[in-house]
Amino acid sequence: MNKSFERSDAQIISRLFFRLLPAQAFMLALNGLNNMIDGLVGSNFVGAKAMSAIGIYTPLQMACMAVSMILMASSQVLCGRYMGEGRMEKTRGVFSLNLTIALAFTATVTLASFLISRTLAGLLGATQENMADVSNYIIGRGIGVIPLLLGQQLASFLQLERQSMRNYIATGLMLVVNAGFDLLFAAVLGMGAMGLGIATSLSNWAYFAVVGSFFLKPMATLKYSIRAIDWSEIASMVRIGFPSALLIFLTALRSTIFNRMLAAHATLEAVAALATFNMVYILFSAMVSGISTTGRILASVSYGEEDRRSLTLLMRTILTKGYAIVLLTAALEFLLAGFFTGLYYSDHTSAVYAMTLSGIRWGSLFLLLQILASIFSSYYQALGRIKAVNMFSLMEGIAVMGPLAIALVPRMGLDGLWITMLTDRLCGHSAVRGGLCRDLLETPSENAGRMDHPSL
Repeated sequence: MNKSFERSDAQIISRLFFRLLPAQAFMLALNGLNNMIDGLVGSNFVGAKAMSAIGIYTPLQMACMAVSMILMASSQVLCGRYMGEGRMEKTRGVFSLNLTIALAFTATVTLASFLISRTLAGLLGATQENMADVSNYIIGRGIGVIPLLLGQQLASFLQLERQSMRNYIATGLMLVVNAGFDLLFAAVLGMGAMGLGIATSLSNWAYFAVVGSFFLKPMATLKYSIRAIDWSEIASMVRIGFPSALLIFLTALRSTIFNRMLAAHATLEAVAALATFNMVYILFSAMVSGISTTGRILASVSYGEEDRRSLTLLMRTILTKGYAIVLLTAALEFLLAGFFTGLYYSDHTSAVYAMTLSGIRWGSLFLLLQILASIFSSYYQALGRIKAVNMFSLMEGIAVMGPLAIALVPRMGLDGLWITMLTDRLCGHSAVRGGLCRDLLETPSENAGRMDHPSL
């Protein structure tokens, strides 16, 4: 293989990777920023109870996101396939089915948020000390569940309509509305945790209004119609979308267990520190998720074209340049740990400050280990290895962390949880990933044109 030709191909793939990466990471980072706004206002104007309420609510939010992921991932695949085949009636049928399921699910969650908020708070791990705050926060967030999931579904269809910029505008508006109403309700009107929840819900409605308004225009290709609903696609949607949602479901279950364990064996400050850690970690891990998502998109194209050589070049790019980016991101998180902790807790002598600072610094190490797991999970998903993806999700979601947390958290509190997270990332399928990594780093000429390699 001509080396100059090989370098040229590698440069093309690298440019394509870095052209797609910023948009993926940007959108994920904005979602993290929205959660951080609630946390910043809550910690500074309401107190540790508000932070614990946000943290305890997180598993319920993640469960909703898992359902949203099933609908989004499957609908994008099916609609893209049918649009490419010119079957617009099937496309509109999937679109209408998606929104119908999303509306039915979110309406159920909204009713539950109003009618059994205290029951949900108890199931999520609230104690007598913060039961009222968690219950009020659930009610406040319940107002915005419908626009949150419907907005996410419609945003995914905007890509098919070539209206991605509208999504950026909607997200920016969402952040501004959330920050403004958080300050009004919590800092000025003293509405506490419920005020924080209502503010987030109003920002969801603002997002939904901007995104959804496009589909009311005559230029929109996709239109909702009850008669167009294609009920026969339900099984396909579940099958296609489930792998993307499994890890989120397991993480939600895991978060609930951890919150309950910390409440029972540690302190309310430990629950608040974990909530703060999660907010900051989501922000920095957006780069990790962006790299893995971009890799999955490009790997799917290479695999579909049976281009082993391009696939190898792509994975070499991710494992080298992608990892270098994450290394810089992790270093930035470690250096800014004190800054972010100070944003939430001004008293540097408090226990919650020390626990949060320690957790954010631990998080910088987690990033370096998480990127490997994300790369290989995305790689297998692109190649259709659904069983392997599900196995990764089970291992990383709860199989390793669950037993370790049960053993360490009662004895060591929050420190035991950090050790559990580190151990999970170290031991999860390390042998398989190591072998695959060595294979992918072979020279492209050795693998060119081969799509029957054992790792595939």
